[in-house]
Amino acid sequence: MEEIRAAEDCLNADLGQEFDYAGGYLNRLTATVQLYLDVDTRRAAEQARDDRARISRLRYLRTQLYSDPELLLLEYLDRHPDQLTTVAIQPFQQLARSLRVGGKWWYPLLDALEKLSSNTDPVCGEVTAMTALLKAFREAAPELIDRHSLNGLADALRDGLAGPDDAVG
Repeated sequence: MEEIRAAEDCLNADLGQEFDYAGGYLNRLTATVQLYLDVDTRRAAEQARDDRARISRLRYLRTQLYSDPELLLLEYLDRHPDQLTTVAIQPFQQLARSLRVGGKWWYPLLDALEKLSSNTDPVCGEVTAMTALLKAFREAAPELIDRHSLNGLADALRDGLAGPDDAVG
């Protein structure tokens, strides 16, 4: 419908200007155009416009769906209703929580850690970053250092005796 009005306006802009014929018989001639659609063509045009709007909304919803793991789980269960009682929901919940918290806290923190490790030369920067992390683990959760066998690395970095590659073994 909007296309017809735009075409009409374009034609009338050209035809609506006064025209004088050099032979003198036609002076100040103007024209106006009105375009009409038959009922079937009008319905088809309206349906095409509605379809484009619907597809646009569906693309937006699909983008939202695949950016949220909880909605992804609902979509999966919608396509596989027979698995409603057997699907493991916990991994979807963990992924959703990880993405939510990761985007807000972990990714910026890891980015800052990367900047810290690259501020100086690579070996010194990595030692500085690992020392900061291991110090935080020793204060907050020393059992994690024991559980993951990081005592040797932590001691070497604390004492400044070895680089990260030397202390891992």
